[in-house]
Amino acid sequence: MKNLFRIDSPFVQKMSLVFDLMLINILWLICCIPILTIGASTTAMHAAVYTLADDTTGYVRKFFRVFRDSFVQSTLSMLLFAALATILCVDILECSCFRKVCAAFCRLFSGWVLFSDAVQRPSADSAFPL
Repeated sequence: MKNLFRIDSPFVQKMSLVFDLMLINILWLICCIPILTIGASTTAMHAAVYTLADDTTGYVRKFFRVFRDSFVQSTLSMLLFAALATILCVDILECSCFRKVCAAFCRLFSGWVLFSDAVQRPSADSAFPL
């Protein structure tokens, strides 16, 4: 029990890793407060976690460096993704007959599969044409 809280004990090392991950998560949350920076914050968080996984120091510095360097590219990618997701959600919500369309498509597709299976299934005569 007296070795539990030594600096080189496995317990302290694991708790140090948990604290580092919590710190990266807090940095991500703080940098995501303006909604537009979610993409850059996520990119920086991934870089910081990879730095932490490599057992190198300076993951906080790496977080802010990647956040600054990839801000424009990550923000534009996130805005494009958000626009596409918004269009998809509005399209699904505006389609009042969505369930009917899906049911009709499923019936059509299953009928096509059954028809193609019946047409392509070889009979006993065509399998062995001797």
